[in-house]
Amino acid sequence: MTGLCVSILHTYRKFCATASSSGQLILPEALKLLPLYTLALTKSIGLRPDVRIDDRSYWITRVASISDSLAVPLVYPRMFAIHNLTLKDTVTSVLPSSLPLSSEHIDNSGVFLLENGEDALIYAGKAVSADVLQQLFGVSSVDEIPDQFLLQDYGNDLSRKLNEVVNEIRRQRCSYLRLRVCKRAEPAEFLFFSFMVEDKNALGSSYVEYLVHVHRQIQNKLT
Repeated sequence: MTGLCVSILHTYRKFCATASSSGQLILPEALKLLPLYTLALTKSIGLRPDVRIDDRSYWITRVASISDSLAVPLVYPRMFAIHNLTLKDTVTSVLPSSLPLSSEHIDNSGVFLLENGEDALIYAGKAVSADVLQQLFGVSSVDEIPDQFLLQDYGNDLSRKLNEVVNEIRRQRCSYLRLRVCKRAEPAEFLFFSFMVEDKNALGSSYVEYLVHVHRQIQNKLT
């Protein structure tokens, strides 16, 4: 996959790009997400070596049978901060701005929703305020949140915004979107962070390291 990504960007650089320093990685608008999505694909369930063959077969069959708009989140999910939804500017869109899939953007005092078109994982940090938990989940501590829960409207702005966000995602994905809470020090926490494809992990390099590698391969082809 990486070789194909390098070949595409090398071809663009050689035949389409205007003259520029070879020390600069050129990503045209139409291809600016190619390295990111390629890295995410190499870490996906379809290509990872540490998943069951049944899960891999389902993932590959699923991706091959749906539209691009539904396949993309299976490769690179969307992540939103939901603990401060009322502070977001959602005048033009129900959904807040999505966050890069990196643990650098996750803090212990926040609550985050990650969706891949089929499932929605909600991660609550250990330092989330009791007020936020009460507004979103109707409980006062993270431990009280059920792993699988039904979305409810608790009669406050934050709760209503969360309902709007989840319902909008369900409308876009044409899917019910199963909800699951991921708590610290539980197996589900590993599942949530396994989607942080921009981090360096056992499956591959970080996104920054990957860009450097791709750039170096392009430079080698140009010399």
